[in-house]
Order: sequence, then C-alpha cells, then structure tokens
Amino acid sequence: MNTKPDQSPLYSPYWNAVKQLTWKVLVFWVVSILAAVLLSPMIKLQVFGIPLAYWLISGVLLLGFLGAVAYFAWQMDRLERQHQDGGVQSTLSDQKSK
Repeated sequence: MNTKPDQSPLYSPYWNAVKQLTWKVLVFWVVSILAAVLLSPMIKLQVFGIPLAYWLISGVLLLGFLGAVAYFAWQMDRLERQHQDGGVQSTLSDQKSK
C-alpha cells in the first residue's frame, strides 16, 4: 500500500518558497494597515484643514503597498533565478503532456 502522495509541482521547493514569500508580504500589509489605523487617531494635528492622520494613512499605506509589491517582485525574480535549472518547468511540462 503506497501512502506517499503523487509528487505534485505544488509541493516543490520553488512553490513552497513562493507561498512563504506571499504570506510574509500579506502579513506585512495587514500589520501596516492595522498600525496605521490604530495609531493614527493619536495625532491631533491638521494640515490644510484635514487631520494629519488622513494624510498618513493615505500616503504611508500607498507607499507601503508599492514597497511590498516591489519587494515581492524583487524576491520572485531572485527565486526564479535560483530555480531556473528547469526542474519546475520540466515538471509542469510533464504534467501537460499527460
């Protein structure tokens, strides 16, 4: 009786690294949103009649999002170069041919 599941490309080291990177970026994004929303009411200053908290939330979160996207793209490029030996591509092409 064979208890070992079929080797799927979803369990390869490449995809495990992609999933781990995705979770890191998502946790960063959620923590930055929560920090901005929970800490911004402490700021009572106003800029052009609008609370500074609004400017911080809108500006800092936008920059944080762009930074997270840039970090994700940079790390994915690095991962793809590390796993460019054809192992993932050949596994995927083998499945398509079946």
